[in-house]
Amino acid sequence: MLNQKEKFSQYNKRPLISTDVLNQRITDQFDHHFAARVLDHVGRNPPTTTVAPILDISAAYLQKLVSKAGKPSRETPSRQRFDEQDERVFIAEIIERFNQGKFFNTESFMEYVFEETLEVVTRHWVRSFLGRYSDEVTEKCFKPREEARMNVTMEDVNNYRGELDTKIVGVPNWAVWALDECGEQDWPDAKPMLMLVPSRATEAQCFYKVKKNGVLHSVLPCINLSGERIIPLIVIKRKTLDAEVIAHSLRININIAIIYAKKGYVNGEVLNRFQREIFIPSINNTRAEHNAPFQQTYLMMDNLKAHKMQEQLLLMQQARITPIFIPAHSSHALQPEDLLTFSVLKNELKWANLSSEDRSQAAVIARLLSATESATTPSKNRAAFRRAGIGSQLVGGALVACIVENEWNKRVKELIPEDD
Repeated sequence: MLNQKEKFSQYNKRPLISTDVLNQRITDQFDHHFAARVLDHVGRNPPTTTVAPILDISAAYLQKLVSKAGKPSRETPSRQRFDEQDERVFIAEIIERFNQGKFFNTESFMEYVFEETLEVVTRHWVRSFLGRYSDEVTEKCFKPREEARMNVTMEDVNNYRGELDTKIVGVPNWAVWALDECGEQDWPDAKPMLMLVPSRATEAQCFYKVKKNGVLHSVLPCINLSGERIIPLIVIKRKTLDAEVIAHSLRININIAIIYAKKGYVNGEVLNRFQREIFIPSINNTRAEHNAPFQQTYLMMDNLKAHKMQEQLLLMQQARITPIFIPAHSSHALQPEDLLTFSVLKNELKWANLSSEDRSQAAVIARLLSATESATTPSKNRAAFRRAGIGSQLVGGALVACIVENEWNKRVKELIPEDD
């Protein structure tokens, strides 16, 4: 068996194909087909020894062309594997699975057909099937997503827009904050996949659910419209911290806060500590910096149960913080951190994990902190809000919050496609 070096050497000995060679090959092909057309007109049995020199090809090759040209076509078509009723059942199954969020890819559809009919079908048959019914079913690219998205009503979106108009618009941009949780975990290799769906399916519906292997850590970044951030909270599953944490420049309660939770998730107890020990003191410091100790502050959050606990709401009320809850199942389109921060964070963390084999607690937390800091720079924070339709404008010499209409309209179309 040739080794890699020998194979490469043999490959290099092959002559390069020049433009002249390609032109000659194309010319030869044309001559051969032309010869077949000529024979088609002069008859099937001319003396090949006479015609071949005229066409400048060999008599044997001319005879081969004549044989192929004279081959009779198949009069009866191939047996149709399934009748129209069977294929209608397949179409109905594709649509039903789509509505249930359990999509077919090519392989799973082939398995389904075999289980239902005991007929083995190929990828070529699937392509042919989709071509015959392209107005009803087709194949589209699906992107991975952490959670299945539910329908959002226009009424919910309008109510949320009303809250933004009445509470946030005109408020100093430093008083508008967004808070969300992000799980850092062992993810499977989630990539875009081709799925069989109804032809009417929109791009906003083309996502598939990614199964998680279990949360290892959660990070709770908090950003505001002016670009500032609060030190991130890291939720870990271990009650103790390794001594090496200090060696990785992790200064507890200075550039990072670490809290233990049994499953690594953000729960009511974790959020309560975050509010008391980190968020509210930071908000008070920001108010003091802007000489506005009584400025009402607004915090955008999703509908996580822990966010709506009575204790949390009372704590925010006492601190002059008004929660604004994003409509259920719409965080992927309206939550600033979901639109930019977390995608940057996970990408940074992915490359950091690939470049280091150190899986110690201190190293993992250090990488998570570094990724969070890279994802929450002032420019990226402002860009995240802008993607959610919230920007800043200069009014009376101060930057205040406003609605960016073109971005807002884009997000609404993602949630509620026009054809719905």
